[in-house]
Amino acid sequence: MSVPFFARVRAALDSFSPTERKLAQVVLDYPINLAGYSASELAQLTGVSNATVTRFIRRLGYDSYEEARRTARLEASTNGLQLPMADVNISPARPPAHSCGSSCKTT
Repeated sequence: MSVPFFARVRAALDSFSPTERKLAQVVLDYPINLAGYSASELAQLTGVSNATVTRFIRRLGYDSYEEARRTARLEASTNGLQLPMADVNISPARPPAHSCGSSCKTT
């Protein structure tokens, strides 16, 4: 049996470059996001380059982002995690998006 995706990420944390580690931390903090976003979207949301996402995935032993994405999706669904909503904002630089739209009032 192969090593689960998220276990691979945790095991490789110390070997990642600083930008790969940033990406890994987001993936671990929000485990459903890899399954719900394309490589370009994940790069943009985490503030890293597309090349960093590619290196990160290959360092984990996957041939492609899609292979890793399928594995993460299967692992997330097996563990009962919900897939991300379209308006989920994982960027630490911005507050989370509200699902209530413009009817939400803040004080």
